[in-house]
Amino acid sequence: MAATALKVNLPFVDEERLGGLEKSQRLEIYERAECSRFQISQIEAMVADSGLRLVGKGALNNMRTRFVSNKNKAVRLIESHTCERTYAYRLEFDPGVVGYYVQPPCRGIERTNENGARHVSHATLDFLVFRLDCIELVECKTEAWLEAHEGKDGWHREGDGWTCDPYKQWAEARGLVFRVFVLTEPFANQLRTSEAMYATMDLPLTREELRVAERAIALLAKKPYSIEDMGETLPGFNGRIALSLLAQHKCYGLVQSTPFDLPQHFYLYSDQEQAGLADAQAFSALRTTIAQPADLDPLTTASATDLKFALKRYEIVQRIEAGLEKGSVRMRKLVAKVREAVSQGKPALSACLTQYAKSGNRESRLDPMAKKVLARRGRWYMPSMRVLTKDIGVSATRLKDFDPETYEAYLGAYLRQCRPAVRYTRGVAFAAARKEIEGQNPTTCTHSRMWWLPHHVEKVAPVNLEDAYYASYGAVVYWRLLAHAKSHAQGAVAAKEDIRWTESAQAAIAA
Repeated sequence: MAATALKVNLPFVDEERLGGLEKSQRLEIYERAECSRFQISQIEAMVADSGLRLVGKGALNNMRTRFVSNKNKAVRLIESHTCERTYAYRLEFDPGVVGYYVQPPCRGIERTNENGARHVSHATLDFLVFRLDCIELVECKTEAWLEAHEGKDGWHREGDGWTCDPYKQWAEARGLVFRVFVLTEPFANQLRTSEAMYATMDLPLTREELRVAERAIALLAKKPYSIEDMGETLPGFNGRIALSLLAQHKCYGLVQSTPFDLPQHFYLYSDQEQAGLADAQAFSALRTTIAQPADLDPLTTASATDLKFALKRYEIVQRIEAGLEKGSVRMRKLVAKVREAVSQGKPALSACLTQYAKSGNRESRLDPMAKKVLARRGRWYMPSMRVLTKDIGVSATRLKDFDPETYEAYLGAYLRQCRPAVRYTRGVAFAAARKEIEGQNPTTCTHSRMWWLPHHVEKVAPVNLEDAYYASYGAVVYWRLLAHAKSHAQGAVAAKEDIRWTESAQAAIAA
């Protein structure tokens, strides 16, 4: 077959760029794999064009890696520093692998659409692997990706693994064996240990370390040892020797499940099957331990607004439980809710979460009125907190909870604006001025148009003209600010009702 294959018009392979196997070595493998002339030309075309494509849109979020391959004596540019790099390490450690190429193009892959139409496309898979007696086409996927795409585009489970029918059929027609490498999470232990194993391949063991390694292999033939136990039993044994033995497949370990830097837990085995079973059991326990709950507590996704007020409510709950406050009926119900949540193993703070973030009644509409009134202090009379909160329809307690700094500043400015007796007189004048302008259009209610108001208030209050001026000008500005605040509030309430209607409709559809 090799002599016949040489007569086939094969594509040119730039071995200087690709490294890896020479043409004669590839032809020998084709002969052992009993490939036809068509299959040889197809595989050679894949080798020639391997590693040339730009990153596809499916890999834009990956970190590309320049992987220096000892087995190929060349650099391999792989498109994932996690999934594909982990498999590249496996190929480097596998004595049955002669060489491999990355991103081989696969042209003319046929699929049948749902409507029965034939669809032909091109794809670029991850690895073309030359073994001693066969050639493999390998696609690397994470377990999460496969589960999300099960039943789509031909992806499905096959035995203990996965496959893709269009890729498999295309590969078999060209004398290739199609495989899917599945990277299960968490993969950090496996990747870190593989990196360390690969690093030892460039640093051969010394003569003394080789002697210790041979004795360690003899001990492992009798029973498994942890790296720590082996070091105590065999002086001179260390992690570097263990990594070298693992890389050469002279022993096997808990590569997938156990961090190598925990020598008391990282066990070494002489039997590969025993090591695989132990590693799988430990990995299963690891995944169970670190798995996230199916239903996350609302606290984990709470907005900053809801978390802020949950903390404040929880402080009140703690004071009530400590007997420092009696608490309102609503807060005592919250205390009972918190106790119930704690008894069920849930966070106490979770029971205190609000729904303010979904409501139109948010800080952004409650305190601007107070801030604007506060910004104009000193130039006209400021009404009391009681008047302000009544006008905007919010209790003083809630306003204080939303913005305690603005609340305290407003209250202080109100008390300091004048003496108590004058403050009372101007309050009466302010009420009289508001009574006169409440029917006015806020847009046209200006100082120039309401020039007569101070003189009118002086007569009807009755107060002196100075107090009438302060109160009248204050009433004009306040009336304009209040109209703007009410307009904003109506829009917020409308948005709130839209949210509630949408949620109700979604719940009805789900039911």
